[in-house]
Formats: sequence, C-alpha cells, structure tokens
Amino acid sequence: MNRKSNPAAETPAAAPEGETAFEQLLEELEAIVARMEEGDLPLEQTLKEFERGQSLAAACETRLRDATQRVQKLLDDDTGADGDDAS
Repeated sequence: MNRKSNPAAETPAAAPEGETAFEQLLEELEAIVARMEEGDLPLEQTLKEFERGQSLAAACETRLRDATQRVQKLLDDDTGADGDDAS
C-alpha cells in the first residue's frame, strides 16, 4: 500500500475539517463533569452544563464508533489480503 498517495492516512489523529478532535471533546466533557461534581453551580447553569455534556458524550460515542468501524475495515482488508497469499 502506498501511503504517500493518501496524506490523510499519515495523520489519523487529525479531525476532519470543521470537526473537533475526540480528545478535545473528551477534555471538555471531563471539565464539565468536574464543575458539576463541585456542586457550586446554580440550577440553570447545571442544566446547561448537563445538556452540553450530553451533546459531547454523543459526539464522542459517534467518533469512537466510526474509529472502530475503520479499524474493523482495516483488519478485514488485511485478513482478505493474507488469504490471497495462501497457496
């Protein structure tokens, strides 16, 4: 496989343009959890933080699912290539 022909394959940690990286989403989610655990936020702010946290958790889950599918495809492709060599 010629990886130089596909620059995106060389930078798997980079999020697609316009998307926030998984690590940034997770960091923001962890910060929200920490603020909420302190228990000092007014109710309305707590609700806003909770809603944002739900959104971040869903975005993280989507990115993890996509990454899992990409890995599975790579493993499937690799298994298929190994099967062709068996003679």
